[in-house]
Amino acid sequence: MRQGTIPQLLNYFAGNVLYERDLRRAPEQFFGRGARTRNFAPSEQEQGWFNEWLVFDFRLQSGRTLLEEFVAQNPLQLPEIELRAYELLLQNEFGLFEILQNKRGEELTLLNVLSGMEYAVREHQGTFGTEAGHLIFARVGRVGKWHELVGANFLSWPVRLGDGLRADWQTNEKITLKDVYKLMNEKSHRGKADDRQGTIQDHVALSLADAEERFTALIKKHNLTQL
Repeated sequence: MRQGTIPQLLNYFAGNVLYERDLRRAPEQFFGRGARTRNFAPSEQEQGWFNEWLVFDFRLQSGRTLLEEFVAQNPLQLPEIELRAYELLLQNEFGLFEILQNKRGEELTLLNVLSGMEYAVREHQGTFGTEAGHLIFARVGRVGKWHELVGANFLSWPVRLGDGLRADWQTNEKITLKDVYKLMNEKSHRGKADDRQGTIQDHVALSLADAEERFTALIKKHNLTQL
């Protein structure tokens, strides 16, 4: 994807008073009530996840996503060839993917566990540190004639799906990056009534080690098998 494609879209909406009310409610919708506090400061990674969700999944009052609104209005009067890049990005899918094949430095073959869709994804960096059979939460989108990973840095784990979970998840509703963020940020102290609401971001940023520990617990709960 051409560098600057998504920042150009975000800069337009961030500087437009017509969307100010919509964008004010977006952080709390994604992060939880902690986003209203004065000292709220998401990490760089969390900000990247939020930006991705904001572009592709957050709904304006019009019912459109930011990407859909940008394509429909073409507010920057982009030439057709540039607008086409955004139109193609409308063909995107976020989800839990299983890596079927890894061609180092070139391509990942991915299977969306929920939808059953399979993609050959042009990718370089993401082919290192992952193997066939690993699971990743990622977003696949059309870029020109190819598919690419078009979101923030994806999350990956060296685990395989059990047959029972594969069948269950293929019948479940679509998930978004907001759902994954909430999964990663469930509070560890569930004994307190206050801890059963919001996310851990209300108090302290979740460490990567904590996230991995919680995902490992989820693996065991749903009959996943670690490599």
